[in-house]
Amino acid sequence: MSLAKADACVASHAGASHFAELVTSLTIPTYPFAHGTSFSLALRLALCLTRALATPTFPAFNADLLSAVPLTLMRLTLFADTLPFAFFDQFLAARPQIIHP
Repeated sequence: MSLAKADACVASHAGASHFAELVTSLTIPTYPFAHGTSFSLALRLALCLTRALATPTFPAFNADLLSAVPLTLMRLTLFADTLPFAFFDQFLAARPQIIHP
């Protein structure tokens, strides 16, 4: 997917709160090549609006994006090799409803 298409997709999601409230699962297998600030801001806004999001999947760790994930989170999948344990200690403590398969 091109950066322009990815920006447009995320922006439309962020701009449609009635739609965003219905989203329970979101998978972003890879960030667009050379994604910029506009994509990150739109994705963060979209995540804030997805109040029913339970199972997100992201290509890599991003503390700013993860902090925007709502408390309805049940499972989190990250396609990452390394994760900062200090962040996840606090992140998981604030979300006791997260399950481990």
